[in-house]
Amino acid sequence: MSRPVIGVEKPVQIIRFPVAIFSCFILFAQLARAADLSIKPGDRVVRVQVTSELQLKQLEGLDLDVWSHDLHVGPIDVHVSESELAEVTRLGMPFEVLIPDLKALYDAERQRRLLRGAGPFDDYLPLADMVSFINGLAAARPDLCEVIDIGNSVQGRDIWVLHITGPNGPGVPPSGERAGVFYHGLQHCREWITGPVVLYLANYLVNNYDSDPCVKELVDRTDFYLAPCVNPDGYEYTWTTQRLWRKNRRLNGDGSFGVDLNRNWGYQWGFDNSGSSPTPSSDLYRGPFAFSEPETQALRDFVLAHPNIRAYMDYHSYSQLILWPWGYTSAVTPHQAVFDSVGQRMRELILAVHGQNYVAGPINTTIYPANGGSADWVYGGNANLILAYSIELRDTGTYGFVLPAEQIIPTCQENLPAILHLSRWASAGLLLEPDGEVPGSVQAGQPVELLVTISPLQEAYVPGSGLCYYRFGASGAFGSIPLAPVSGNLYSATLPAPPCGSPVEYYFSAAGDGGHVVQSPCDAPAHVYETLAIESSVAYETTFEPSIGWTVGDVGDNATTGIWGAMDPQATAAQPGDDHTPGGGLICFVTDGRAGSSVGTYDVDGGKTTLKSPLLDLSDMDDPVIGYWRWYSNNQGAAPGADVFVVDISSNGGANWVNAETVGPSGTGTTGGWLYHEFRVLDYVSLSSQVQVRFVASDLGEGSIVEAALDDFSVRDMGCTCPTVPGDLDGDGFVTGLDIGGFVSVLMTAPYYHPCADIVGPRNLLIVDLDDLAALVDVLLAG
Repeated sequence: MSRPVIGVEKPVQIIRFPVAIFSCFILFAQLARAADLSIKPGDRVVRVQVTSELQLKQLEGLDLDVWSHDLHVGPIDVHVSESELAEVTRLGMPFEVLIPDLKALYDAERQRRLLRGAGPFDDYLPLADMVSFINGLAAARPDLCEVIDIGNSVQGRDIWVLHITGPNGPGVPPSGERAGVFYHGLQHCREWITGPVVLYLANYLVNNYDSDPCVKELVDRTDFYLAPCVNPDGYEYTWTTQRLWRKNRRLNGDGSFGVDLNRNWGYQWGFDNSGSSPTPSSDLYRGPFAFSEPETQALRDFVLAHPNIRAYMDYHSYSQLILWPWGYTSAVTPHQAVFDSVGQRMRELILAVHGQNYVAGPINTTIYPANGGSADWVYGGNANLILAYSIELRDTGTYGFVLPAEQIIPTCQENLPAILHLSRWASAGLLLEPDGEVPGSVQAGQPVELLVTISPLQEAYVPGSGLCYYRFGASGAFGSIPLAPVSGNLYSATLPAPPCGSPVEYYFSAAGDGGHVVQSPCDAPAHVYETLAIESSVAYETTFEPSIGWTVGDVGDNATTGIWGAMDPQATAAQPGDDHTPGGGLICFVTDGRAGSSVGTYDVDGGKTTLKSPLLDLSDMDDPVIGYWRWYSNNQGAAPGADVFVVDISSNGGANWVNAETVGPSGTGTTGGWLYHEFRVLDYVSLSSQVQVRFVASDLGEGSIVEAALDDFSVRDMGCTCPTVPGDLDGDGFVTGLDIGGFVSVLMTAPYYHPCADIVGPRNLLIVDLDDLAALVDVLLAG
C-alpha cells in the first residue's frame, strides 16, 4: 500500500526471530531487569479524604507518590510507606486502604512476567514485543496493514503507528480520503493496561476482516491509525527501573526527570497551576513550553497531516471513566450534545459486556481540571471537527495501576464495542440500531411493533427512506414496511400478526443525504434479526403488594444483617430507592431496605439469607417460563466482586434444588440496577405441582457490600394451541388419512412447524419430527 508517511519515515521493520530463541531472549532480559526499589515492604495505596485547602497543602508537602490524576480537595489516592502513612494519620486526614500490600502485588506481577502465558493478551508485553506484535500483523496482512514510524522519543526511540484499512478499489474512497480514527495508549507509561486495549482492537480488525462482513465494511471505509505506546522511553523505564513512573524521560535542568506528556499539548497550555504544574519534579509538570517534547510534537504533526481524522481516543487508567473536552475549564464545548450522545452510548456498550460501570462526562467536571491535555488540543486546536475522548480503564482503585494480567482480556473485551461504535460514528453516514434487545419471542396472532433508532452521523437521514423488511418463516421473499417516526431518532414498524410457531425474521434499511445507505444488521439479508411468534398466558404473577405465600429463611441461613424482607427500600449506593413495579408500586423484597448511617449498615453480612416462593402448580402447563426483575450489587466496599446471587428451582417442594441462575462474582448484573431475567422451567426440572424457586444472597467475602432485591415475579405458559385435536392437519376436527399429506408438508416446508402436527408431549418445543410422525401413525391405527 502506498501512502504518505508523516514524521521521520523509515522502512517498515519486521522483527523475526525463531520462537524458541526469541522466548529465551525475552526470559533472560526479564530476569536481568532489576526490581523496583521504590516499592518497599509495608507500602500501601490509600484514598485520603482531603477536606480543605490547608489539608491539600499539607498533603502536597509530604511529596507522596500520587496515583490520582490531580491534587484537589476531595478523595486523593496516594502510594505511601509506613512512615508516610503515619504522617497522614498525624495530620488528621481520614483514609481508606485500597491496596494493603503494594509490594506483594508488585512482586506477584513481576513473577508472572517471568512465566508469561502463550497468548499476547495473557500478560503485559514489553516494548519490543509490542513492536513485534504490530509488525507481525503487517507481515501477515500487508494488504490491510502498514507500520509507520511517526517520530522519535526524547531518548531516540521510535514511535510506531499501525495503519489498518481495506484495499483501494472501485466504489470506496482511496486510503487517506476515508474517514480516519487515531487511537493510542501509554501516554502515561505506568498505565500498562492501555497498550493491550489498542493491540486488541488491531488484532480484532485484522483477524476478523475475512470472516465478519460488518468488520470488513468498517475497515474498508475507515483509516485506522493505532499507536499502542506513545511514550516508549517511559514505558521501557517502568519495566527496567521504576514500575510506577508516569512521565517521559526528559532530563530537566534541576536534575529531575520527566515531562507529563498529557499536560504538554498546546491548547490552553499552562492555563493555571491546578490543572498542570510548573515544577519539574511534579508528576504533572507541563514542560517549559507547549509541545516542548518530541513525543507530543510527533503526535501533533501526525494529526495535522491527516485531516481525515474524525475521532480520537487517548487511553488511560485507572478510574473507569469516559471523558471529553473541556479539561481546562468547566464550561462545555459547542459540541457537548454530540460528545454526550456518543459517550453515553459507549458507556452502555461497556456495561453490557461484563457489567462494569464507566462514568461519562467532560474532563474538568467529571474527574479534575487539566490543561495542556491531548483531548483539548485534538478537539480545540483543529479546524475540522474531531471527536476527542479519553477513557480511563479498569479499575476503580482495588489494584490501580498494578491491574492483574487476568483482567487484560475482560478489559479489552468490554472496551471493544465502545471503540467500534466511535469508529462507526466517524465513518458512517447514519447509525441504525434496534431500540433495546431483540425480543426472544413475540405474541402470536397480534401485530408486532419493532422499534429502531436512526442516528445522523456524517449525513442527515432522508425522511421516508427507512424500511423494515420482514418475513414469517426461514425462507421466501421479504416484505417491507416504511418506518414511522415516533420521537427524536426513534422509529417504528408494525408487522402483521404472525402465526404461532413461526420464526419472525427482519432487518432495517435507511439512507443518508450524502448517499450512504445503511442496513442493520450490516450484512442483511445474509444475517437478520430473528424472534419467535408464540402464544403466552400468565399463570401466576405478583408485585409483592402483598407478598402472599413467600417465605424468608432456609436451612443454613446465617446472615446477621441484610435479611430478606418485603418493604419500600431506601436508596444507598448499593440498593434501590424504589421498587420496580411501574405505576405507583412501593413494595419489593430487598435484603433489608433501610439505608442506615452508611452503605454497609444493613447490607448482607456474615453469611446467607434465602427468599422462597410459594409452591407453584405447573403440572398442566405446556412450556412455563419464570421471569422476574432483580437487583444485585456486590461492587462496593473493600472487597468488591467477591460474592454471588443464586437462583435455584425445585420440582419436589424443596427436597432437591437445581441452579437456574448465578449472578457474579463479577460481570453483568453485579453493579446494581433493575434487570429482567427469565428461564424455561423444563430446561432445569420436570413439571409438577410442587415447583418452588429460591433466591439466595450471600456475604462470603470479608469487607464486601452485598445488596439484593426482587420484584414483579411471574410464570407464563408458552406454546401454540391446536384449535381442534393433535394430528388434525386439515381442520375437519378428526385425525384421518387425509391428514398425512398435511403432516408431510409440515416436515418439508419452512417453518417446519404446525401446532396440530406437534403431537408428542410436551407440545412446547416447537419442533415437529419423526416422533410426532410415529404418534400420528399410532392415532390412525387406533382408529
